[in-house]
Amino acid sequence: MHLTKTLAGNVLIGPNARYVDDKSNYERDREPVEKFALGAKHLLPGIELQDLVPAYSGIRAKLIPPPNSLDHSKPITFADFIIQRDPQFPAVIHLIGIESPGLTSAPSIAEHVAQMVAEILD
Repeated sequence: MHLTKTLAGNVLIGPNARYVDDKSNYERDREPVEKFALGAKHLLPGIELQDLVPAYSGIRAKLIPPPNSLDHSKPITFADFIIQRDPQFPAVIHLIGIESPGLTSAPSIAEHVAQMVAEILD
């Protein structure tokens, strides 16, 4: 978990994550705010249930399926994450499958993507 201050002055805490089989309704089994609050107390011991308001949900792209669905007799033959330009839209850079906080805290990723952006802008 980490804290994110928004431009409106609110503070977001999260994320929590779980695998979903059906991307058309990933809100249906949302973790109860009471359970989330217990986890949040490890980061912010003074936080109370009434301080929390559910925010947004989304789907985080994953390259590896849930652990219980892997066929352990076959090796995984793909990368942990992908950083690449889109072949159809050359000005778009995809950063896919990077676990949080990897995307927000990895200077080497930032330097690599900055170089890609510089190449696009040249």
